[in-house]
Amino acid sequence: MSFTPIKPYGDYHITSTSPAIDLASGAFVAQFTELAQDFDNETRPNGAAHDVGADEFYATGFARIIVQKATVGGDNVFTFTPNYGAAFTLSNGQSNDSGALAAGTYSVTEAVPAGWQQTSATCSDGSNPGSINLAAGETGVLHLHQHQTRPDHRPQGDLAGRATLRASPSRRAMGRSST
Repeated sequence: MSFTPIKPYGDYHITSTSPAIDLASGAFVAQFTELAQDFDNETRPNGAAHDVGADEFYATGFARIIVQKATVGGDNVFTFTPNYGAAFTLSNGQSNDSGALAAGTYSVTEAVPAGWQQTSATCSDGSNPGSINLAAGETGVLHLHQHQTRPDHRPQGDLAGRATLRASPSRRAMGRSST
């Protein structure tokens, strides 16, 4: 019997929070010398027991944070300030990858513009978004959602902040057609 690892599309590596770590039965695994290494050719086990699946978790890699932005009711440019690098901006549907980080605790703050309300801020590993605790090899995905509370129709120049906006009915709404 031989074991040839297959690497399908995607990243199927075990993360530091996986319940599969150290959970495989040593008696079963010991029967197959092919299972002495995982699909990355890393020695198994790495810990108290083998990890379940084709990957053995090693806490030697770099951590990273991916910030994902989603908005409802409009779009805007949102500014983020992380404690691990330079500030960055995102709009609806965009994301930012921190790149390689050492294991540790990080934060990302967001300046919420006027007319917007933050409806949720969650991290994939359950960390508080203001204190994202990452282990080596872990990727924390921070999901930030905003809802626009009013249309952003601000006048520019001297009248900024002092103008009253009035909606005028359209010709069609008044029963008139422009044809």
